[in-house]
Amino acid sequence: MTDSLDDLAMEIRRCKQCPLHQTRRQAVPGVGPVTADVFLLGEAPGEEEDRKGRPFIGNTGKLMGRLVQNAGIDRRRLFISNTVRCRPPNNRDPLPDEMATCRQWTEKQLGIIKPKMIVTLGRFASAEYFPNLAMAEVRGCLTRSEGQLIFGSYHPAAALHQPTLRKRITEDFELIGEVIRRL
Repeated sequence: MTDSLDDLAMEIRRCKQCPLHQTRRQAVPGVGPVTADVFLLGEAPGEEEDRKGRPFIGNTGKLMGRLVQNAGIDRRRLFISNTVRCRPPNNRDPLPDEMATCRQWTEKQLGIIKPKMIVTLGRFASAEYFPNLAMAEVRGCLTRSEGQLIFGSYHPAAALHQPTLRKRITEDFELIGEVIRRL
């Protein structure tokens, strides 16, 4: 079993278990310290992330950076990853079998990091922890699953496409900041 994030990142970069490896530039394992209190789980790498191998560095990442900073969240307390580690062609939604294949990587990362809270960003990340709930029901929801604290929010990209959601996402990140400070 892999017991370091660096070793696991190498395994993820070599992964060819689903068709996404055929169209990626590189896999995007995730970033953050092994001591992270919070695991932010997004959807999938975008074009910029695929090019540079790091999650949340495009426009969505810039917005998320501002949300994190404005909420007073110390980025050193975050590990950031996605439900799939390779960019789907043309930024399409990840398919169920792709998410199922990548779930092993999420589980291994969670096992190494042992975060105090998982934050699901968007419907694909949330589906695992909040099955059969619409995003409007998931957002702002704080629950426990098998002892793990889970918080659901819209994906920051939603605010770029639907500016009316920005206030809700900002409120969610402020609440995430409050929860982190209490951890």
